[in-house]
Amino acid sequence: MVEIKPKKETVPPKKPSRKTKRYINEVTTYIKNTSKWEAAQQYADHKGWKFQVWTEDTLTNLGIKLIKG
Repeated sequence: MVEIKPKKETVPPKKPSRKTKRYINEVTTYIKNTSKWEAAQQYADHKGWKFQVWTEDTLTNLGIKLIKG
């Protein structure tokens, strides 16, 4: 089971000097994603599957070209 996400959503956002709306949104997205991935991992384990999160780096390393548009 694979989920594809932008790399910036797979790492905790860097804390700025002041909390901006953008920072709060990035933190919320990251927390939501990590919770979802934890549940997906448990489901995959239960089914005997593997779960991975892929980013644009993963796709590039696999030779898959991204189309921007």
